[in-house]
Amino acid sequence: MKKDIFDRLVFAVSNIDYSIIQLKRDHKQISALKEDKRKEVMELLTALVTDIKTIEANLNDILNTLS
Repeated sequence: MKKDIFDRLVFAVSNIDYSIIQLKRDHKQISALKEDKRKEVMELLTALVTDIKTIEANLNDILNTLS
């Protein structure tokens, strides 16, 4: 297994984590959006949560295969 795969994963997770921290700080701005824009943000966040859960399941599959 190549180290660059892990490096890319660590970098991607770090970027996601940083972006989530920014979103948490800006939640008041998101709450102040008009209803249609706020709904759009909620839909995007829901899609991201689904994607992250899929990533988690795939990583757990790899862990289970290795153990």
